[in-house]
This record gives sequence, C-alpha cells and structure tokens, in this order.
Amino acid sequence: MGEMHVVSALRDKRAEISGMIAGLEKELNMRRTDLAHLDATLRLFAPGLAPQSIKPRRQTRRNAWFRKGERSRLVLALLRTADRPLTTREITDRLTAAKGIDPSDAQARDAVHKTILGLLNSGKDKGFIQRIEGGPGEAAGRPVIMPLCEHAASSRKSRSTAGCSQRA
Repeated sequence: MGEMHVVSALRDKRAEISGMIAGLEKELNMRRTDLAHLDATLRLFAPGLAPQSIKPRRQTRRNAWFRKGERSRLVLALLRTADRPLTTREITDRLTAAKGIDPSDAQARDAVHKTILGLLNSGKDKGFIQRIEGGPGEAAGRPVIMPLCEHAASSRKSRSTAGCSQRA
C-alpha cells in the first residue's frame, strides 16, 4: 500500500469536500423550497403570471478591498498621473500599498491583480485604455497600460473619448 500519511490526508480532504457538497445540497434544497413557496404566493396575487417567465437576477460578488467604483477610480487616477506607461504589476503594487494590503500576501496580491486585469481589459474594450505590449525597459509580452486621454472615463457620464489626440 502507498504512504499511509498521504492516504490519510487524502481521506480527510475527501471527507471535507463531501461534507461541503452535502451542506451545499441542503442549502440548495432549502432555496428550492423557498422558491416554490414564493411562486405559490405570486400565483395568489397574480394568477395570470407565470413565475418561470421571471428571469433570474445575476448575483454579483463584492470584494473586501474596494468599494463600488473605487478600484476603477484609483486605477484611472494612477494612469492619468503616471509619467510613463505602467505594467499591471506596478499598478497592483501601488494599489495594494494605497489600500494597506499586506504585500507579502501572495494570494491577496493575485486576487487584486486579477481584478485589475479585468478592469483594464474592460477599459480597453470600451476604448479608454490602450494596451501596449513590451514597453521600454519591460519584458516582451508583459502588458503595459496607459490611458488614451486625460479626461478618459472618470465617470459613466464622461466615457466619450472624442477629441483625444492619442486615440488609436
């Protein structure tokens, strides 16, 4: 037989995961029961309404570090005031320092880095952030981000980049 400590650890992990699944299935059954009760109540007040026609609302996850809209405001402010293009790691380092996130916590840094990448990709798709590959002094292929213009997207009302001289 294999190493007993490995087998023991794997058995413990399997027990933990199967317990989590059982708990989630129990919660799912409770939510389905709640939904059935809600559908019955809806039928009492609106007999012609088909509850299945109501589209589910997407659940959004909040992160623990940034309030709503704060991350994008901080990143865009960083890019506007930067004297050169910044890599995503530099942006991550500056934001984690500004928010007081422990720089030695690799998991937190990676999570913040992923949210920044998502924000920058969204900004690139919307046209107010330009992605430059392999800028000066950077390793080739490392993403470097720079705003397209000074007034780019500080709020939803000002997302227009008309008149930007740097627009690609």
